[in-house]
Amino acid sequence: MKNPSNTFFSNKIRTSIFQKKGLIIHTFLVAVIDSLIPVVQVSLLGYLVMQMLSGTDAEMMFVLILYLFTFFAQHIAAYFKNRAQLKLKLDFAQIIEEDVIKKVNETSLNNRLEPKFHDSLATVQNALSPGQISNMIVLMIESLIVVLTVTFIMVNLITVNFIAPLIILMLLVIIFPLQIKANNNYRDRVLFGYAREQNTINTLENDIFSRQGFIEMSIMGYHKWVKKIWLHKFRALRRVKLRESMKLETLNHLLSTTWHLSPPLVAIIVIMNDQISISQFVILFGSMYYLIPRVFSAAELFTRLQESLGLFRKVSAFMEEDSPRAKHVFYPATEPQYVQCNDVSYAYPNQTNTLINVNLKFSKGDVICIVGENGSGKSTLVKLILALLDPSEGNIKFDEQCKVPKGSAFFQNFIKLNETIRDNVAIGKEGTSTDEQICRALKDAQGEFALKLGIDTSLDVELDGINISGGQWQRLGLARTFLMALAC
Repeated sequence: MKNPSNTFFSNKIRTSIFQKKGLIIHTFLVAVIDSLIPVVQVSLLGYLVMQMLSGTDAEMMFVLILYLFTFFAQHIAAYFKNRAQLKLKLDFAQIIEEDVIKKVNETSLNNRLEPKFHDSLATVQNALSPGQISNMIVLMIESLIVVLTVTFIMVNLITVNFIAPLIILMLLVIIFPLQIKANNNYRDRVLFGYAREQNTINTLENDIFSRQGFIEMSIMGYHKWVKKIWLHKFRALRRVKLRESMKLETLNHLLSTTWHLSPPLVAIIVIMNDQISISQFVILFGSMYYLIPRVFSAAELFTRLQESLGLFRKVSAFMEEDSPRAKHVFYPATEPQYVQCNDVSYAYPNQTNTLINVNLKFSKGDVICIVGENGSGKSTLVKLILALLDPSEGNIKFDEQCKVPKGSAFFQNFIKLNETIRDNVAIGKEGTSTDEQICRALKDAQGEFALKLGIDTSLDVELDGINISGGQWQRLGLARTFLMALAC
C-alpha cells in the first residue's frame, strides 16, 4: 500500500528534471561537442596526409594549425562537460537525499524496528552512498552520446567505403550484447550475489579493528578466532572475486582482440575490391581505432545505467511505501505536572511482551530510580514515555493529555563524534547555543575536564586530537541533555 503523502516522490523527480532542463541541455550539448572533436580530428588527419602528398603547403599549414587546435578544444570541452555533469549529479543527489532523510525522520520507531523497513533502508543507503542514483541522468546523457558518436563515425566511414560500416554493424550485433551480458553476470554473481558475505566481513572488521576490539583481543586472546573466522571468510570471498574477475577479463580480452583485428580485415577487403587513397586509409583506420574503446566503455556504461535504474526503482518503492508515523505529537509546551502510565504494554516486533500492564505515576520534581534485570524493559519504558515507541496497549498521559512535550534523555549508547567538544555537546543546537550555555551544561554534567581542555579541543585522534575516557564521553553526552533545557 502506498502512502498518499509519499506517492508524489516519482512526480517530484520528474518535476525536478523539467526544472533542470536548461542544465541538462547544456550538459548534452557540451558532451556532443566533446564526442565530435575526435571524429573531426580523424578527418583533418586524413585531409592533412592528402595535402602533404599533393604538396600544397599553404593549405597544409592551415589544416595542421586547425588539427592542433582541436586538441586544445577537446580539453576545454571535457572540462565544461565534467563541470556540468558534476552540477547535475549534486543537484539530484540533494533532492533524493533530503526526501529520504525526511521520510526516515517522520517514521515511527516501531516501524523502524521492523526487519522489512530495516532491509529497505539498508538498500537505499547502499544506493545513495556511491552516488549511483544521482548519476542516473548523467548516464542517460552519456548513453545517448555514445549512440551519436557511433553514428558520427559510421557516417564518416561511409564517405570512405560502405564495407567498413557493414562490418562494424555485424561486430556490434555480435560482440556488444556479449559484453553487456558478461558485465551483468559479474555484477549479479560478485557484487550482489555475495552481498550478505561482504556485509558479514564488514561487520567483523568494524568490531575487530575498533579500539574496543583491540582491547578485547589483547585481554581475551581472540587472535586465533580472528584468524579462523575473519580470514577464512575474507579469503573465501576474495577467491570468488578473483575467479570471476579473471573470467570477465579473459572474455573482454578476447572481444578486444576481435575488435582490433577488424580494421586490418576491413583494409584488406577494401584494397582487394576497390582502390583507396592514403588519406582515406588514414580516416578508415583512425575512425575504427577510435571506435574500439568507445564500444567497450559503452558496454560498461549501459551496465551501470541498468544498475542505476534498478536502484532508483528500489528507492522509489521505499519512498512510496506506507510508513506509519508515531501516534504521539511532539509540541512545545510548559513542563507537565505529572506523567502517568495506564496499563501500558509493549512488545518488540516478533517478540513476546517486554512490558505488561505497567501502571505508575510520578510528579514534577520526583527523582525516580527504576531497577531491574537486563531485558526487563527499563530502557523501553523510557522510550515509551518519550514517545520514541508507541504502546501496544494502554496509554501514557501528561496532565490528562496524550501528548508529549519536548524533553531530553540520555542513554547508555549515544552518538560520539570525531569532532570538537563543542560539536559533541551542541549537536543539533550549533546555531542556537552560546558558549555560555555550553559551558553551563558541561558544569551541570560535572564535565569540568572539558572546560579545562577548552570546548574547541578536537576529539579526532586520527587528526591529532586527544583521546578521552569512556566516563568522560558520558559526561559530554549528559551535557547534551542539560543544554537542550538551556537552549529552549
